[in-house]
Amino acid sequence: MVYGVMVGFVEFGGGWFRVLGVNGGWFGLVWFGLVGMRVIEKGADFIETDILSSKDGVLICFHDVTLDNTTDVAEHKEFANRKRTYEVQGVNTTDFFSGAVDFTLKELKKLRVK
Repeated sequence: MVYGVMVGFVEFGGGWFRVLGVNGGWFGLVWFGLVGMRVIEKGADFIETDILSSKDGVLICFHDVTLDNTTDVAEHKEFANRKRTYEVQGVNTTDFFSGAVDFTLKELKKLRVK
């Protein structure tokens, strides 16, 4: 997977805004954070984030809709019955889902990054 930083300017509401974005794969999580900090240092006017809602309605910043690849959710026996199959971008996906359906913020805070 190729990583890249896209830079551009957008006119909105009578002003021009610098837009910086990141693309790449999930395996570069640390890289994404470092690029995010650089973008802030360079004076970005806007930073796009991935926002999901937890089961109890709390907004969280989390890119993936599933938890298996990035967290230790499978090691938590109390969550074993939460693995489900949903259609994600046209594909049936079986996993632990992070968003509004399955986990509260308190439960998500129990998980650790792999």
